[in-house]
Amino acid sequence: MSSAPSDATPTSPRAFISYSRRDVAVARIVFDGLESRGIDAWIDWEGIPPSAEWWREVEQAIESSEAFVFIVSPESLASRVCREEVLHALRHNKRLVALIARDAAVHESASTSDVAAALARIHWIFMRDPAEFGPGMTQLAQAIVTDLDWVREHSRLLVRALEWQARGRNRSYLLQDDDLVAAEAWIAQGATKSPGATALQVEYVVASRGDARQRRRRLLAGSGIAAALIAVAGLAAGWQTLVSNAREAEATSRRLAAQAPLAFENDAPDLGLLLAAHAWDRARTMEAAQSLFAGIERMRGVRALLPGRYDESGPMALSADGRLLAAGACIPAADPGACERYQLTLVDTTEGRVVARFGPAFDGAHEAAFDPLGRRLAVSLTEPSNRVMLVELPPDLINVPQPVVLGANAGELAVPGEAISQLAFVAQDELDGIGRDIVTWRLADGGIAGRRTLTFAALRDRSGRRFALDNTEATELASSLLFDKGGLLPAGTLPDAVMRGTPAQIVFDRTRSLAAVIGCAMMASGRHCQGELRLLDLGTRRVRGSMQSDLPRFDTMLAAAFLPQGRTLVTGGCGEHSRTEACLHGALRLWRVSSDGLEPAGPPLRAPGGEVRRLVVAANGGTMVSASGTGHVVAWSVDDAIVDASGTLPSVLQARTVVGGREPAIEITCHREEVTHPDLRVVATKLKDPRTLCTALPGHAAVAAYDADRRLLAVGACKEVGAGPCAGGTVRLWQVADGLLVKVREHALTGAPSAMAFGPAARAELAIAHCASTAFQACTDAAHIELAALSADRVTRIVSGLGRVSSLAWDAQGARLAAATCAVFPASGPPTDGCGAGVVQFLEVGASGPARPIDGTLGGHRNLVSAMAFDATGGILASGDLDGRVAFWSTVTRQAFGAPLPMHYEGIAAIGFTGEGMARVTAGDLVIDWNTDVQQWQRRACRLAARPLTPQEHQRWIGDTPAPGDPCSLDDVIRRSHWLEWLRRHAVGEPL
Repeated sequence: MSSAPSDATPTSPRAFISYSRRDVAVARIVFDGLESRGIDAWIDWEGIPPSAEWWREVEQAIESSEAFVFIVSPESLASRVCREEVLHALRHNKRLVALIARDAAVHESASTSDVAAALARIHWIFMRDPAEFGPGMTQLAQAIVTDLDWVREHSRLLVRALEWQARGRNRSYLLQDDDLVAAEAWIAQGATKSPGATALQVEYVVASRGDARQRRRRLLAGSGIAAALIAVAGLAAGWQTLVSNAREAEATSRRLAAQAPLAFENDAPDLGLLLAAHAWDRARTMEAAQSLFAGIERMRGVRALLPGRYDESGPMALSADGRLLAAGACIPAADPGACERYQLTLVDTTEGRVVARFGPAFDGAHEAAFDPLGRRLAVSLTEPSNRVMLVELPPDLINVPQPVVLGANAGELAVPGEAISQLAFVAQDELDGIGRDIVTWRLADGGIAGRRTLTFAALRDRSGRRFALDNTEATELASSLLFDKGGLLPAGTLPDAVMRGTPAQIVFDRTRSLAAVIGCAMMASGRHCQGELRLLDLGTRRVRGSMQSDLPRFDTMLAAAFLPQGRTLVTGGCGEHSRTEACLHGALRLWRVSSDGLEPAGPPLRAPGGEVRRLVVAANGGTMVSASGTGHVVAWSVDDAIVDASGTLPSVLQARTVVGGREPAIEITCHREEVTHPDLRVVATKLKDPRTLCTALPGHAAVAAYDADRRLLAVGACKEVGAGPCAGGTVRLWQVADGLLVKVREHALTGAPSAMAFGPAARAELAIAHCASTAFQACTDAAHIELAALSADRVTRIVSGLGRVSSLAWDAQGARLAAATCAVFPASGPPTDGCGAGVVQFLEVGASGPARPIDGTLGGHRNLVSAMAFDATGGILASGDLDGRVAFWSTVTRQAFGAPLPMHYEGIAAIGFTGEGMARVTAGDLVIDWNTDVQQWQRRACRLAARPLTPQEHQRWIGDTPAPGDPCSLDDVIRRSHWLEWLRRHAVGEPL
């Protein structure tokens, strides 16, 4: 709990202290420690019972504070008042600092306590005993004052916005002039700052800009005399107008960039992408670029948002290549939001456009399946009678400019008994259907080739089966096949040992050797259920591994599908529940399949359109579609190599992927260790005998760099083998000529080299970073960078006093050098490997003399930076770390375009830029090209949105009338995406 305010409460407190009465001694130490460091603190020592007036004063103190310090203990976690204080701080995006007074089960409670869940995500400061008080107070003070200008502006703007809201949104409380411009610039930084801007703050700034625009129009309308004076002023006034317009364009760009994330939070990704595209169109601001980057990364894995609404419980099938989707599309009824009927439709999942429709005779479609070659579509129907129709698909269907009507060339197959609920092609000439039994048709003559009773053995009797039973069928089958005596489980095993709840769906992998069962166990409250997932080994007839539960938010798992290679399972459901139990957005989760069961492969992916209720994967594994309860269908790109390497789907920012692309594909062992450095592997391919490379390498760990243009290889190492301090190091230069290695020279160093980089064409030098110790922590402020001439025996030291450098990179002009070091070390772990934060420092390097550090350190990596490269213009730096993540930076503003992106479980080995402006990144066995052109990001955003802003949206979000040259205009959408169908539906008004 926290107590009531005293009369001595500061008017502008910096830190709010929340605590339990059990921890008053620690709270006193914290309060006194902050005051002694010049930091005001708000705390209550009186313990007055809560009241309306008391609580409002507490709220105001939290709102105006710059940090919220929560003293964690079992009692404070259980305190209702403390919980309300923390939630109020979280609602207003206050910086939360967790100070551990006594050990409490924070992580164990994260699934049931929103306060514990918030604490589990942030860094902790420990003050459990007197020995930790001193260091703890130092860390606490640093946490409070870090980025203080940003946090103070957050508090000031929040207080202004709350006052505006409390005054009935009176326009006299809005921001004006420089205050408004500063607030817009502040809001736009929110994507890369913590705490981020609140929705109320953004709304307040948007309202202020709208009011300013109206005041300006009123002023211009009544300023005839002023207009005459401006005409007389001539060029001076024209210049002022240009400056004013430029500033307004920049302000609009920043405002739109700040509004885009809110659209994503409201599950309107198309609107978020369009706002980001317009932000970049209005002005080339860093905030607009960051908004585009964040927007398309939020769409990770998304290939297309398919137009219209679909029947998620109706037919849904993908062709083997994943290009065509057969699904029931909604024909809108007179009632808004209702469907008159569902029409069987074929959609191109790459372009997101309708290519064919079926006539009314197919409106009762229950299930569909493509043959292996994509030439035929089988459809099961229930109205007016049970039957299966086989439709011949026209060749080159995808390339027709207008949707065609199909169905006239359909042949009917005899259906014995009840309706067919599942269809699957066994081969090109046989079709299987599941009703009460399994029926097999010969497609050559339409006759029935066989009929078998629906049993577990029948489902497994051939490879290639792709049946995925759901809902009622899955529950019945799971109950009869998996949990009965003599079924899948060993005799005597209770169903509770498998699933606590009732199984909702069972899916099989392609080989029928594994089955995944999903379900949901109702919680004690009866209001939530806990998602459950089990992996069953059908060969051993046992459960593999432990049960996986979706603990954090009690979200249900509603759909599942194996990827064809069988190493990954995908589940779909709800990504986040609100307090009213509504699903705010859908989510996909990837699970690695191993001999130990299932384990999460990576963080959840957000699925637009609401909770995912159905998943379908193409036979080739390159395409997956998800259907939500609201009828939205999303087409996803799937890349087996990326899923295996990083546990996630491909990023929209990725341009090309090469599997096994580490160049070259050669295996060579030197001194009993495999050569893995990309530069050394390249050199090995240029030698007549690759084993001669071993003569250039020392018998222990070394760093290397290769210049392909000069055909020079540099290899550096400590002269002494073994751990500990390095008394001296060496760097050897080798010329690669005629398939041989020729030694050029050797440079002696005072320490062990840790990174090297050849200068560009205009700079015939090799940059070498070294330190006397190979341990990063022991090398703090003790590393040097030297330039070694390539044509002479000369070494010049240009900078000293750095941390041990993990990577170096030159810009194309040779004027700047980027050096990566470690800024934060973890509390435990080996010092040579552990790094809590990798940072990059720019150095301005002249023709001679020391290098000058350039202000602005780049921070964002949570491990050592292992590779870097500048693009050809020097305006973008790409960096990769040992966590396998890649970041892109503007070297002008020295800001990241966004958070580092996952690429591989292994560390990033090499980065370079191609002539197309792509950052080519190597990690493990993958080489991926990343698009770094912001103009391309804008075009991709428009392509994903697949529509322009409507006039109403344009008026609401931008405030003026649409102008020619809209970045996502209808003409551009049609030209880029071939959305002729989109034009026809919107121009004629015909429903889908």
